[in-house]
Amino acid sequence: MHQPTISLCMIVKNEADHLPRCLQSVKGAVDEIIVVDTGSTDGTAAVARRFGADVFCVSWRDDFAYARNQGVDRASGDWILFLDGDEELDPDDREKLRLCAQHPEFEAFFLQIHNYIGDGSQGATINPVLRLFKNRPEYRFEGRIHEQIAASICRHKPEAAFHITDIKIHHYGYQQETVRKKDKIHRNLKLLQQMLAEKPDDPFTLYNMGVEYLRLASLQQALDAFRKARARLDPVASSYTHLLFKYEIRCLLAVGRLPEAIRLCEEGIGLYPDYTDLHHLKGVCLIQAGQLAAAKSAFSHALTLGPAANCYHTEEGIGTYQTCYTLGLLYEAMRQYDRAIECHMQAIRFKSSVNPPLYRIFRLLKCTNAQPQIPAFIERRFHLKSEAALARIIQILFETDCLQPVPALARRLRNANLRQFKRMAELKCLLLQGDWEAARRMLRQIRSKERNFFQIGLDWLEKGTDAVPKDVLASGEELPFLAKSALQNGRIDAGLQLLDGWRDRLHSPDAYKQWIRTLASLSDFHLEVLGTSAAYHDVVRDARLACPHADGF
Repeated sequence: MHQPTISLCMIVKNEADHLPRCLQSVKGAVDEIIVVDTGSTDGTAAVARRFGADVFCVSWRDDFAYARNQGVDRASGDWILFLDGDEELDPDDREKLRLCAQHPEFEAFFLQIHNYIGDGSQGATINPVLRLFKNRPEYRFEGRIHEQIAASICRHKPEAAFHITDIKIHHYGYQQETVRKKDKIHRNLKLLQQMLAEKPDDPFTLYNMGVEYLRLASLQQALDAFRKARARLDPVASSYTHLLFKYEIRCLLAVGRLPEAIRLCEEGIGLYPDYTDLHHLKGVCLIQAGQLAAAKSAFSHALTLGPAANCYHTEEGIGTYQTCYTLGLLYEAMRQYDRAIECHMQAIRFKSSVNPPLYRIFRLLKCTNAQPQIPAFIERRFHLKSEAALARIIQILFETDCLQPVPALARRLRNANLRQFKRMAELKCLLLQGDWEAARRMLRQIRSKERNFFQIGLDWLEKGTDAVPKDVLASGEELPFLAKSALQNGRIDAGLQLLDGWRDRLHSPDAYKQWIRTLASLSDFHLEVLGTSAAYHDVVRDARLACPHADGF
């Protein structure tokens, strides 16, 4: 009995860094590797050959379909799988790919592309894309960029059946560094403009133009492109109209046209009632419009639906932890703090590695004067499986200024590998409490680069008149503790001098946020000293909860 074979077809250029990961991921899942190299200068071809690939050098013609077809022409497998060099097949899905090839009743299969954006820590967008199809001479790619095979298949076989799988492809090509290095956005726009010159009203090209303008934050140009594309599409027949709705809504939201954004949400939901992302996005629009009760209903419905079906483009966490987290923020705005904490806890249950809900939980407990309850809360609500997990929570308590429970929690750390972390935690608590003599004794037990910083800092604080030492200002990571220690313990001039010197050395958005968070925590301290009378209790608490912390998606 004939076992169907799969040919992996790729086009590459200067992918020597990424290619080993890609080709290792398909080991055992494909029978042949065809690599079309369009002008690499970094040894990409040699890397491909080490993995057994047949490599063909083809001149670049500003046409991805042409290059893609050069590989397909040389493939001998029954099926064609196509990947890019910055992608990889999920290791758990190799057998699933083989099973697809055993189903000749389908002409092609959609795989789930997980696109990692930003610096890679913001999760992924998930998009079903046709990536596996039968190797027939009449099936060839079309389009200079974002090349497609589906149109060719449907034209030659109108009754063709397609199947959407849950097979995952991880794509890293739109992370910040890769986009910057390859100047992908301007390359894409150049090719798309050539396509528009050839076919001015092509909706797929207009849609992709909108995506690139959105990446450039050219919101009005993106909005215009999305609207033109949607006007030319049949919402039932097209596979990406749902995505046009979502992107158009995002543009309207970003430029502050909330009534239009909400109306478009409702129109989209009317066509795609099971598309979780539109319900979530409607909730975001309603929050900004001040319609909190309606927003709560939208988020609740998104949670009831759960993650979007495989046929839709979605983002990781929509219908699960992202929606729970946003609903928690909504409850905070409504001053329903117990419900907010429950939503944040549910977000953590959906994804235990996610940090923002933890920040919000401890910030809420801090700002509602519930710090003494934190150890019992942790004991009751978190099932910590390691001391490393406890250390992670202690670090977040520091960053949210929940200092009261830290010493008791730090004493639970017995692991020798965490001894240094434990001592640093105790040192920082002593500094912020003003017990500088005990802090000096603790410093004698610390052996790390931080010891020198705190030693110099304490010496300077005791003098209080000299200029801030350069060695102190150079350590941005630990500066907040020294600044808070000075100001909270009456060394006002020294503390302000430290904050001014620190501010003059800020060179990044993250550093500015850290500086602002330090000021916010000092406000917390002074508000606690002043007390919270009924006259301004709610306003003060709301302002404190709104202070920026490292807890946003």
